[in-house]
Amino acid sequence: GDRDFDVEIEDLPVGGYDLFVGGVQRGTIAVEASDDGNEGKIEFGNPADEDEQPLDFDPRGELIEIFDGGTLIFSVNFPF
Repeated sequence: GDRDFDVEIEDLPVGGYDLFVGGVQRGTIAVEASDDGNEGKIEFGNPADEDEQPLDFDPRGELIEIFDGGTLIFSVNFPF
C-alpha cells in the first residue's frame, strides 16, 4: 500500500534546515513565516504525490536529525 513519511518543524527562524535520516541527507526543510508562526514541512511518499519527495528509504528505527548549517538542533530515533 501507500507509505508516507512527513517531518514538520516550527518556531525556528526562517531558513533552510537539513534533514538527515540514518546519517544520509534526505532533503531540506524550508521554514517560512505564517500567521501561526514560523513553520516548515517536508513530505515523502511511495508512490510520491506531486508535492512529495520519493520515499525510497525506510525511516523505521533510524536516527532522524535536523541541522541548521553544521549545528544539530533536533534528533530522535524513529520508532519501528
